[in-house]
Amino acid sequence: MKYGLLGKSLKHSYSKEIHELLGYYKYEYFEEDDLDKFFKRKDINGINVTIPYKEDVIKYLDEMSEDAKKIGCVNTIKFSDTIKGYNTDIDGMEYMISRIVDLKGKEVVILGDGATSKTAVECAKRLQARTIKVISRKGEHKFEDVDYYKNCDVLINATPVGMYPNNLKSVIKLGKIRPEAVFDVIYNPNKTSLLMDCDRLKIPNDNGLRMLVYQAVKACEIFTSKKIDDDVVENIVQKIRTKNMNIALVGMPGSGKSTVAKIIAKNTDKKLVDIDKIITQRYGNINDIFAVQGEKYFRKIESEVLEEFSKEKNLVIATGGGTVTVKKNFYYLHQNSVVYWIDRPNSKLSRKNRPIYKTNTMREIRQNRNYLYRRFSDKYFNNYNAKTTAKLIVEDFNETIYY
Repeated sequence: MKYGLLGKSLKHSYSKEIHELLGYYKYEYFEEDDLDKFFKRKDINGINVTIPYKEDVIKYLDEMSEDAKKIGCVNTIKFSDTIKGYNTDIDGMEYMISRIVDLKGKEVVILGDGATSKTAVECAKRLQARTIKVISRKGEHKFEDVDYYKNCDVLINATPVGMYPNNLKSVIKLGKIRPEAVFDVIYNPNKTSLLMDCDRLKIPNDNGLRMLVYQAVKACEIFTSKKIDDDVVENIVQKIRTKNMNIALVGMPGSGKSTVAKIIAKNTDKKLVDIDKIITQRYGNINDIFAVQGEKYFRKIESEVLEEFSKEKNLVIATGGGTVTVKKNFYYLHQNSVVYWIDRPNSKLSRKNRPIYKTNTMREIRQNRNYLYRRFSDKYFNNYNAKTTAKLIVEDFNETIYY
């Protein structure tokens, strides 16, 4: 008998990985166009359901759980003598939220009016929110009507805006609104633009990965009739983050970023991406680019390459020394990476093939950039020895990735 996920465009889903980490069955993806034909199959034991079928599948069910009836959509179906639909998304959302904030008596604002929004509304009711406001692009209250929801206590993004591959888009900006907690159901990228704003403003937040894992655990319990401990949830969250998040290195030109990144990639399962090498392969010698087209042009193509790769997963990214001089590169890096500033004394910095050192002294560059390296980075390491630095970064990454 088969288990899997029914939906569309499932290439970037984590569901197969999660269910197979649970270890009870093999899991596959069903990208079906003909639901009539699919529901006549006799070899299916249980499925999860995602966009665009969470409401479409209801007509094929013999019965629904109470939560599924209230919400009006289904994300889990068990096939036995009857076909029964469940909604475990609400359990996952409750788990995600309750780790950070108690909704009781709070004003909750939900962005979006689709199936996930309906789940968020019922979850807020279950958790005894005082007021629930739904904001959407075309509804009665729109995203731009900030005065209507500026005093919200908790914000939940239930839209797909900002989800891979359309990273760094957002339906709102934090400013007038300063909630005490923010949740984004998106889990790819790890940090949406909204959640990076939260980090900047020191607002507690979480993405949708815990919700995804917890709802999968609840679905597995339905499929197998086995009880699974919450520790399993956190263990899977950590494994997925460790595997999929990137390690990115910033620092002065000649500080050893490429060397350290190469060692990290060799000692982990992560793929090496050296931004300067990719630029050289695509556009030619970097010294020539600086000499002929200038630094401004170079920074433009550097940002384009960084944007391309930083939205991907499971990489070690060695950036150029001047990457930090372009503000948007901060967001490119932080969406999926833990960022490390590696440094060494000026006397140890390599000058070879560093065009910036032809027009500026090391002291000038350090004075102009150190505060940027500090702002861009999550952690600092002095690179006295490349192998030792690489080892320390990997150890720190494995500890930092769990939050």
